This record gives sequence, C-alpha cells and structure tokens, in this order.
Amino acid sequence: MGRHIIKNNNSDRNCEIILQLLAAGLNNKKLDIVKVNSISVKDWEEIFLLSKKYDIVALLSDVISENKAISVPIDVRLKILGMQEIVEQSYHYHLNVVSELLAFFSSHKIPTMVMKGLSLSRYYPVPSHRKCGDIDIYQYEQQSRSDQLITQKYGIPIKNTIAGHHTSYLFRNISIENHYQIITTYRGGLTIELEALLEMEALNASDYDIYQQKVKFPSPNFNAIFLPYHMAVHFQSEKVTIRQVLDWMLFLNNEYANVNWPLVSQAYDKYNLFSFINGINGVLIHHLGMSDSLAYQYKRDEQLENRLLIDILRPSSEYKKNLINRVNHIWFKYVQSGWKFRLFKKRACIIFARKLVALILHHDDFNEHVISLPNT
Repeated sequence: MGRHIIKNNNSDRNCEIILQLLAAGLNNKKLDIVKVNSISVKDWEEIFLLSKKYDIVALLSDVISENKAISVPIDVRLKILGMQEIVEQSYHYHLNVVSELLAFFSSHKIPTMVMKGLSLSRYYPVPSHRKCGDIDIYQYEQQSRSDQLITQKYGIPIKNTIAGHHTSYLFRNISIENHYQIITTYRGGLTIELEALLEMEALNASDYDIYQQKVKFPSPNFNAIFLPYHMAVHFQSEKVTIRQVLDWMLFLNNEYANVNWPLVSQAYDKYNLFSFINGINGVLIHHLGMSDSLAYQYKRDEQLENRLLIDILRPSSEYKKNLINRVNHIWFKYVQSGWKFRLFKKRACIIFARKLVALILHHDDFNEHVISLPNT
C-alpha cells in the first residue's frame, strides 16, 4: 500500500484509513487492524462523514461487517448501517424505474443501452452498495423518437442544453439522461472520431435482464475507452471522484482479460489519455490494492500518482453563482490548475479565455465539461 502522501494530521490519516478499508473490501488486502482500532471516536465520525461525501458508506459497511475485529463506536456503526439501507433502497428503486422504462421502450421496439453507474454496479461485491444517481441511456439513433413518446405517454417535459450531448427528464423522480451522442462533440476535431468509435463499439453491447426486461450493457472495449475519457473530462472540468476511480478498478478486476488492449491503447495514444490513466492506475495499485497485472503497459509515475490522489481526496470547492466567485473559480480551475491540462497537452490559458467569454456572454457553455478531447 502507498506511503503517506498528504500532511500528517488526523484528517489525512482518516483518508488513508478509508483507502485501506476499501482495499481490504474490494481487493482482499490484509487490513492493519491495530492501526484501524487506534483511531478515536471523533476520527470514526469523520470517516463516516467523508465516506458519505464520497458516496461509499455502503462499501465501508461491507468491510466492517466482514471484519469483526474492527472496533467501530456503536453510534457510528448505526449511522453506517442506516446509510447502507438507504443506498440499498435507492438502488432497487432505480432498478424498478429502469425496468418500467425498458418495458415501455420495448413496446415501441426501441433498443436501450444503459451506461455508467447502474451498468457498472454488477462488478461490485454487493451491486446494491454502489450508489446510483442519474440513469444514462443510449438508444441507437432513436433518442428523439423515444423522447417524443415519453412526452406523449407521460406528459413529461424534455430538457436540452446548448452544446450538450443528451436530453434529460425526470421519470419517477429519477433523472434520465438520454444520449443522442455518447460524448460531447460540438467543438469538432478528434471528438467526432472518438464518438464514431464509441458508437461502433456500442453495437457490441451485451444483453442483460433487469427484472425480466431486456437491456444492453456496454462492451468491455467500450468501457475501456469511455470510462477513462469520462474521468478525464471530469478531472479537468471539475473533479474525479473516488466512486469513478472504484468503477474503473472493479471494471478492470472483472473485464481486463476481455478487452482488446492493443486497440484500446491506440485510442489512449491518439487522444493523449495514457499519462492520465497511468496515474489513475498507480493510485489503484499503490493505494487501493489492485494488481499491477491489470494495468496495461503500466509505468509508475509516483509524483503524478500522488498528485492525482490528493486531487481526488481534496478537490477544490465548487463555485458560487455570483460573478466574482465564478471568475475566481475559472481562474483557479484553468490557470492555477494548469498542470491538469498539461497532462493532456492542452493550454490552460486558451481554456481560461474560452470560459471567461462564455461567462461574460452568459452562455451555457460555462456549465458544460471544459474539454471534449485533449487536442481539440
């Protein structure tokens, strides 16, 4: 497991405890029980709050339940169990919602691929402990027809965004993002090529059942390209979350042997993703216990790995919606955090200028992901 990479204080130690618990629960790494049991009640309270913030409380609950030697204060244990129940109920509610939608789409002969969270939950030891949010679907050139049918049947308004790549609507209080494109391509360039590649891989999606309703889940090659790209977009525009990193790790744990890595690595090279995903894989190997045999052409860059881990654990605060704070947010994200863009061979100053103009013009582009691809 990794060495200390943040300042030596209780909060940083508690982050390291969380990483050790996740490594034990998801990769069967030996847990230092003495170290875990040496922390205070106050530390356990913070671990609960941090894991709640990271949306991984149910995952920690699994580790604590399986390791009877871990001494968790009763109040904290009850909070963890209560949150676990909420996550489980939410997961099954999501499945019910998706099942209802799939039945409707099927009645109109509209094929549906579910991407991201819900489709990735099958890789978790307990699928219902992977917290789910929005439901992302792709319907193979039938997105527009699908949206029209939803409005006709349920009277639900459909929302779109300037420079977006999906519509969205609320169905049974769950946000549905219906992709007419898999990624944002409004800036053109290599994004159009990547979109074409992903759409081709979407044709290889596998059939699954959700409550007896047919659904498609992305192929291993699709996820091997899409998940790193999606993380890279969030990394530059906002943050990479621990949950996204765990999704990638568990995907590799389950599907590494089924990926055409020479094909995928060509995409990484073309779109300047190698350095980023190499750093993410370093975090997984040295801080979350993943086997290095599951990281294709891995070459350790410890400095980048540690910088990524700190950024994941301690992302900058979100901007507030007034002019001064928004300008400050842009300055921090696209100038002071210029190392993120250099990782993809991009110039942060160009991004800063684009975003500032968008802000001045009150354009929706301010709220869109800042990159489509590193070279655009």
